[in-house]
Amino acid sequence: VQFAAGRDLRPAQLDGMIQTLSS
Repeated sequence: VQFAAGRDLRPAQLDGMIQTLSS
């Protein structure tokens, strides 16, 4: 639930963080 809420709040920021971690 927390993850979904965070994504809803700032999908762009989370996307960038995930990409950085994935890279």
